[in-house]
Amino acid sequence: MAGLNYVAFNQDHSQLAVATTRGLRVYQTDPFELQQQTYEEDISLVEQLFSTSLVALILTPRLLRIVNTKRKSTICELTFHGMVVSLKMNRKRLVIVLEETVFIYDLSNMKMLHSQLTPLNPAGICAVSPNSENNYLALPHYQKSQPGRPTQPAHVPSAIVKETISGD
Repeated sequence: MAGLNYVAFNQDHSQLAVATTRGLRVYQTDPFELQQQTYEEDISLVEQLFSTSLVALILTPRLLRIVNTKRKSTICELTFHGMVVSLKMNRKRLVIVLEETVFIYDLSNMKMLHSQLTPLNPAGICAVSPNSENNYLALPHYQKSQPGRPTQPAHVPSAIVKETISGD
């Protein structure tokens, strides 16, 4: 029996991609039925581009493979310096999220457009707008603290925060 690793709807929610320890399954959502199934390596993450046959797979913690599932061909493979914790696509961009870095690629030629350091993000928190005209990207960012003001976690009430007392 295959172990479940990850599930994701495509951008228009018409298909559901399922990554398992024994490969990939793609389901049509209305009516719900299996469209295709592959038997390959352990797939930890998957992202499908709308209802196309273009699928991005994370096969090992650092290996990205972009495949055409209809032709059963590999388009490209990239290896990253750290563990890939999330990936997102729209018609123009592929976003790869590592724990402390984000890479943005042009999907048409796989040229890296930008890399950005981020705060520690082991959960891979990331959102990409499906509308490729705007290419909105949402990520955690570093929060700047105001000078002279102690920082505190957002969940701690301000009445509990203790001020630093000097010896003067």
